[in-house]
Amino acid sequence: MPLLLQPPPAVRLPPPLPLPLPVIRLPLPPLPLLPVGLPPLPPLPLLLREEVPLPPPPLPPPVQLLLPPPLPPPVNRPPLPLLPLRPGGPLLPLLPLLLPETVPPPLLPLLLLPPLPPL
Repeated sequence: MPLLLQPPPAVRLPPPLPLPLPVIRLPLPPLPLLPVGLPPLPPLPLLLREEVPLPPPPLPPPVQLLLPPPLPPPVNRPPLPLLPLRPGGPLLPLLPLLLPETVPPPLLPLLLLPPLPPL
């Protein structure tokens, strides 16, 4: 009877242990050592750069003055006799005809007041 070679009994290995996942740690940026409230320092190239003066701003255009139209020439009239003008005086009815260009319109109602009582 020939010898039959039988394979050795299988050796059972324990299940493989799960490998731990590698932990990737990113380096944190360094924290600034400035006190709270101060602005950050400008970059070094700005500190070393020469300051070039800016050109002056352009001048604004000249302002044109808007002048009122010229007054009409005065009317040539003979001078009036100097009479005392008081409210209710004898020249009151003729006042708009005699003094239209010399008495401003806001003052005309003041001259049309009733006569003052005698003192």
